[in-house]
Amino acid sequence: MEANNDQPSQCGTINNVVDVLYTTCIVSAEVALALRTYALWSRNQRVLAILIGLLVVFVIAAGLVGALGKFSLPGDSESPYGESFLVSQATS
Repeated sequence: MEANNDQPSQCGTINNVVDVLYTTCIVSAEVALALRTYALWSRNQRVLAILIGLLVVFVIAAGLVGALGKFSLPGDSESPYGESFLVSQATS
């Protein structure tokens, strides 16, 4: 797929779709692993409780990080890292 600099909103849409697909794949793999673990332990209720507890903890943690965290990369306009190395080299 070729980059099109004329439509930045299209790039944002594509990134959102890729993010959703990526997250769906990761969650699906984690659910499959949890189900296999539960089955391997002969459907032990204690193991199920531990897996559900971990799920709740991680979902809450991910929600807090997503809501309160501010993520940026070097070179972003609001980056706390300052000017990107590549930008500073290009202007020298």
